[in-house]
Amino acid sequence: SLIFLAGLGLWSSALLFVQEQPLFTAAFAAFVVAATACAIADMTFVGYRKASLALMRSATFDLSKLILVPPLVVSAGAFGIFASWTVAVTVSLALALFVLLPAVSPGYRPLPSFHWREATQLARFSLVNYAGEGLWQAPGWLLPIFIVNLSGPSANAFFYISWALTGLILS
Repeated sequence: SLIFLAGLGLWSSALLFVQEQPLFTAAFAAFVVAATACAIADMTFVGYRKASLALMRSATFDLSKLILVPPLVVSAGAFGIFASWTVAVTVSLALALFVLLPAVSPGYRPLPSFHWREATQLARFSLVNYAGEGLWQAPGWLLPIFIVNLSGPSANAFFYISWALTGLILS
């Protein structure tokens, strides 16, 4: 998220307002960290053959953001939409870390740790996997930026709605 924010002037001057407002910058960075941790938690649930817990976490995220949109839009304007996503993903991450993960892994505590041996063993696979996943996801990341730069935010909003609906239909 920090690389994306630092490079906004290079790849999307239409989004520079995010970089210029400290609250937007902090909320964006928090959202990216929490969303990434949620994805890791979801894959952990799948690994434990408890995909229903990933669905539960995701449903919590979806319901929370729907409940939060009206009051946050009224109080914070357009930023309220993004704020509802940030708060909702944080709520669903807390559910995953403090309730769901301990349920599937007795003794689990959400404490950070690092083990060099395991990290070096996984590094090669992870880097190749990360590059492949990045190429797979590139259209979804780049097309909205291209469209906001070429056609503006309104056109991007219409594009993104159709893009999201298409993704829903094809998945």
